[in-house]
Amino acid sequence: MTDASQLPSGYEPYPELVVSSNRLVRVDVLVAVNDQPAVLIGRGQVPRIWIAAPISPSHDEWAFVVRDNTAISPIVDIRTDKGRGATDIRVSGRHALSARAVNAETASIDFIDLRQFGLAIWGDAKALHIAGSTLVGNHFERVGTAFAIRTNTPGADPASPSDR
Repeated sequence: MTDASQLPSGYEPYPELVVSSNRLVRVDVLVAVNDQPAVLIGRGQVPRIWIAAPISPSHDEWAFVVRDNTAISPIVDIRTDKGRGATDIRVSGRHALSARAVNAETASIDFIDLRQFGLAIWGDAKALHIAGSTLVGNHFERVGTAFAIRTNTPGADPASPSDR
Protein backbone atom coordinates (compact mmCIF):
# COMPACT_ATOMS: atom_id res chain seq x y z
CA MET A 1 0.00 0.00 0.00
CA THR A 2 1.36 3.41 -0.98
CA ASP A 3 1.61 5.89 1.88
CA ALA A 4 2.20 9.65 1.96
CA SER A 5 5.89 9.23 2.86
CA GLN A 6 6.48 7.62 -0.56
CA LEU A 7 5.10 10.63 -2.47
CA PRO A 8 7.51 13.24 -3.84
CA SER A 9 7.95 16.50 -1.97
CA GLY A 10 5.66 19.16 -3.42
CA TYR A 11 3.32 16.67 -5.05
CA GLU A 12 -0.35 17.56 -4.70
CA PRO A 13 -2.91 15.45 -6.59
CA TYR A 14 -5.81 17.05 -8.41
CA PRO A 15 -9.09 16.73 -6.48
CA GLU A 16 -10.52 15.26 -9.71
CA LEU A 17 -8.73 13.48 -12.54
CA VAL A 18 -10.44 12.12 -15.64
CA VAL A 19 -8.45 9.33 -17.27
CA SER A 20 -9.80 8.00 -20.55
CA SER A 21 -13.47 8.55 -19.51
CA ASN A 22 -12.87 7.24 -15.96
CA ARG A 23 -13.39 9.75 -13.14
CA LEU A 24 -11.04 9.66 -10.13
CA VAL A 25 -12.06 11.83 -7.19
CA ARG A 26 -9.64 12.41 -4.32
CA VAL A 27 -7.24 9.70 -5.48
CA ASP A 28 -3.61 10.24 -4.47
CA VAL A 29 -1.79 7.82 -6.82
CA LEU A 30 -2.88 6.96 -10.36
CA VAL A 31 -0.65 3.86 -10.68
CA ALA A 32 1.56 2.03 -8.17
CA VAL A 33 3.95 -0.81 -8.95
CA ASN A 34 4.85 -3.13 -6.08
CA ASP A 35 3.31 -0.60 -3.66
CA GLN A 36 5.54 2.23 -4.95
CA PRO A 37 4.09 5.25 -6.80
CA ALA A 38 4.70 4.82 -10.53
CA VAL A 39 2.43 7.40 -12.18
CA LEU A 40 1.46 10.65 -10.49
CA ILE A 41 -0.46 13.57 -11.96
CA GLY A 42 0.06 16.62 -9.75
CA ARG A 43 -1.74 19.91 -9.54
CA GLY A 44 -0.23 22.95 -11.25
CA GLN A 45 -0.73 25.55 -13.97
CA VAL A 46 0.05 22.61 -16.25
CA PRO A 47 -0.26 19.04 -14.92
CA ARG A 48 2.91 18.04 -13.06
CA ILE A 49 3.83 14.48 -13.99
CA TRP A 50 5.98 11.76 -12.44
CA ILE A 51 6.46 8.40 -14.24
CA ALA A 52 8.57 5.47 -13.08
CA ALA A 53 10.13 2.74 -15.22
CA PRO A 54 11.96 -0.49 -14.37
CA ILE A 55 15.65 -0.08 -13.63
CA SER A 56 16.41 -3.77 -13.17
CA PRO A 57 16.09 -6.55 -15.76
CA SER A 58 13.68 -8.44 -13.47
CA HIS A 59 11.41 -5.34 -13.17
CA ASP A 60 11.69 -5.58 -9.38
CA GLU A 61 13.19 -2.11 -9.01
CA TRP A 62 11.54 1.01 -10.40
CA ALA A 63 12.65 4.65 -10.40
CA PHE A 64 11.18 7.89 -11.72
CA VAL A 65 12.37 8.71 -15.25
CA VAL A 66 10.05 11.73 -15.30
CA ARG A 67 10.08 13.88 -12.16
CA ASP A 68 7.80 16.89 -11.92
CA ASN A 69 7.82 17.42 -15.71
CA THR A 70 11.59 16.95 -15.89
CA ALA A 71 13.02 14.13 -18.00
CA ILE A 72 15.67 12.06 -16.23
CA SER A 73 16.25 9.96 -19.35
CA PRO A 74 17.49 11.51 -22.63
CA ILE A 75 14.90 9.53 -24.65
CA VAL A 76 12.03 11.30 -22.86
CA ASP A 77 10.79 14.63 -24.25
CA ILE A 78 8.41 16.74 -22.16
CA ARG A 79 6.58 19.76 -23.50
CA THR A 80 4.37 22.07 -21.50
CA ASP A 81 2.00 24.71 -22.84
CA LYS A 82 0.82 27.12 -20.16
CA GLY A 83 -1.67 28.72 -22.56
CA ARG A 84 -3.46 25.38 -23.01
CA GLY A 85 -2.62 24.17 -19.49
CA ALA A 86 -1.15 21.04 -21.05
CA THR A 87 1.74 18.63 -20.57
CA ASP A 88 2.74 16.22 -23.35
CA ILE A 89 5.30 13.44 -23.01
CA ARG A 90 7.04 11.51 -25.78
CA VAL A 91 9.48 8.62 -25.56
CA SER A 92 11.86 8.18 -28.50
CA GLY A 93 9.50 10.36 -30.54
CA ARG A 94 6.40 8.27 -29.72
CA HIS A 95 3.47 9.87 -27.91
CA ALA A 96 3.19 8.57 -24.32
CA LEU A 97 0.85 10.89 -22.41
CA SER A 98 -1.21 14.06 -22.81
CA ALA A 99 -2.63 15.74 -19.72
CA ARG A 100 -4.54 19.00 -19.51
CA ALA A 101 -5.62 21.15 -16.59
CA VAL A 102 -9.35 21.69 -17.13
CA ASN A 103 -9.44 24.10 -14.18
CA ALA A 104 -7.69 24.46 -10.79
CA GLU A 105 -9.53 21.39 -9.44
CA THR A 106 -9.61 19.02 -12.44
CA ALA A 107 -7.19 17.54 -14.95
CA SER A 108 -7.89 15.27 -17.90
CA ILE A 109 -5.79 12.61 -19.60
CA ASP A 110 -7.13 11.98 -23.10
CA PHE A 111 -4.16 9.94 -24.35
CA ILE A 112 -1.95 7.55 -22.44
CA ASP A 113 0.42 4.83 -23.63
CA LEU A 114 2.83 3.75 -20.91
CA ARG A 115 3.95 0.52 -22.57
CA GLN A 116 7.18 2.32 -23.47
CA PHE A 117 7.80 2.70 -19.72
CA GLY A 118 7.21 -1.01 -19.06
CA LEU A 119 3.56 -0.62 -17.97
CA ALA A 120 0.74 -2.37 -19.83
CA ILE A 121 -1.46 0.74 -19.69
CA TRP A 122 -2.85 2.60 -22.69
CA GLY A 123 -5.96 4.51 -23.65
CA ASP A 124 -7.63 7.39 -25.45
CA ALA A 125 -10.54 9.68 -24.58
CA LYS A 126 -12.98 6.74 -24.64
CA ALA A 127 -11.36 3.80 -22.81
CA LEU A 128 -8.45 2.86 -20.55
CA HIS A 129 -6.74 -0.51 -20.98
CA ILE A 130 -4.73 -2.05 -18.16
CA ALA A 131 -3.23 -5.41 -19.05
CA GLY A 132 -6.29 -7.47 -20.07
CA SER A 133 -8.96 -5.13 -18.64
CA THR A 134 -10.83 -2.30 -20.34
CA LEU A 135 -12.27 0.47 -18.20
CA VAL A 136 -14.94 2.85 -19.50
CA GLY A 137 -16.92 5.43 -17.53
CA ASN A 138 -15.95 4.20 -14.05
CA HIS A 139 -15.89 6.32 -10.90
CA PHE A 140 -13.25 5.91 -8.19
CA GLU A 141 -13.50 8.01 -5.05
CA ARG A 142 -11.29 8.39 -1.98
CA VAL A 143 -8.93 5.52 -2.73
CA GLY A 144 -5.22 5.91 -2.08
CA THR A 145 -4.20 4.20 -5.33
CA ALA A 146 -6.44 3.81 -8.37
CA PHE A 147 -4.49 0.97 -10.02
CA ALA A 148 -1.93 -1.28 -8.31
CA ILE A 149 0.32 -3.50 -10.39
CA ARG A 150 2.61 -6.28 -9.22
CA THR A 151 5.64 -7.34 -11.20
CA ASN A 152 6.14 -11.00 -11.98
CA THR A 153 6.52 -12.28 -8.46
CA PRO A 154 5.30 -15.81 -7.73
CA GLY A 155 1.57 -15.77 -7.02
CA ALA A 156 1.16 -12.05 -7.77
CA ASP A 157 -1.54 -10.74 -10.07
CA PRO A 158 0.32 -8.66 -12.71
CA ALA A 159 -2.40 -5.98 -12.95
CA SER A 160 -5.08 -5.69 -10.33
CA PRO A 161 -7.25 -2.65 -9.66
CA SER A 162 -6.74 -1.52 -6.10
CA ASP A 163 -9.62 -0.93 -3.74
CA ARG A 164 -7.45 0.74 -1.13
